[in-house]
Amino acid sequence: MATFRSIKPAKTYAEIVDHIRHLITSGALKSTDKLPPERQLCVMLGTGRQSLRQALSVLEAMGVLETKHGIGTFIIKDGAGEIETIKAKEEYSYNPFELLEARKIIEPKLAALAAKRATSEDINSIVKAIQNVRKKMLSGKYPVAEDRELHLIFAKAAHNAALYMLMENVVRIMGDYTWDKVKHRSIEIEGRAEIIYAEHVAILQGIESGNARLAAKSMLTHLSNVENRFKLLTSTN
Repeated sequence: MATFRSIKPAKTYAEIVDHIRHLITSGALKSTDKLPPERQLCVMLGTGRQSLRQALSVLEAMGVLETKHGIGTFIIKDGAGEIETIKAKEEYSYNPFELLEARKIIEPKLAALAAKRATSEDINSIVKAIQNVRKKMLSGKYPVAEDRELHLIFAKAAHNAALYMLMENVVRIMGDYTWDKVKHRSIEIEGRAEIIYAEHVAILQGIESGNARLAAKSMLTHLSNVENRFKLLTSTN
């Protein structure tokens, strides 16, 4: 059986991911092997459940792990090959959950400012961008560029150059391979297109009505729901 070692508390997410990747590439974990239950893994790795769940969620979205409900989490047959793809793209520099944490600090404030400062031209741009995201999702395709563009337009409507520059960096990180794969997997479930559309419309309504509190709350709700959809990628076992 593969030897899971205890790791230091610092950078637990990245170290858990790297450790499991190493076990697979070294052959200690083989295709179709089952991982120990979550509680046991936490003890073996010396880490918390939140960091472990984040790492497992990302690895599943990346095609390395597969969770079979009520049975457990397994190494996918071609998981080692996917790991080589990930390594080639030099990923895991950003934790998707840390990115969401940052977004939950920045974007609600931008939405609140947009509610106070958005012009009619800004509103029209937001409406068009929301429709573009919805149209792409309903066609069965993942709105990669459209989603990033929408959140940049939300930010632009705040009319704060410094905050907009921060949001441009956030959007750049949203183009990373890891984020893209996790986000893609999280919206594949039937019905998600309409849910996400409704969340974006709620943000728009807050901005359009000039209600800063509603705009900020709607943005925070949307980002929290994105986070929850990420967490649902891997179930506990």
